[in-house]
Amino acid sequence: MGHGHGPPWSKPDSYAFADSITRQGKLWCRQSSLERNGNKVIASFEASEELSEPVLVYRTEKGFTGKRKWIEQKARGLKTGDAYVVEAELPAGVTGWFINVQSGELTASSAYKE
Repeated sequence: MGHGHGPPWSKPDSYAFADSITRQGKLWCRQSSLERNGNKVIASFEASEELSEPVLVYRTEKGFTGKRKWIEQKARGLKTGDAYVVEAELPAGVTGWFINVQSGELTASSAYKE
């Protein structure tokens, strides 16, 4: 999304967050769990909107995060009851990662892990 005041103002994510809290009293999307077993990661999200396009976002470098190259890799997503479950395999040499999911123009992310 970028840092500073300007980048969030031009994207719908900040407004959707504020709207979901003030109108519905809860987040439009939240991570309900995040597990890692070896190189397999599983993230679960609960959302009031339909989720799609799961992506593993990772890096293989060390050091200041702003200068690292981030790589995106498609992941597997499946609606299971009230949850949207994403599974991904971490490639060799991963030093940091998180999962992104989409709902139209909105993006939700899991917690960042190293």
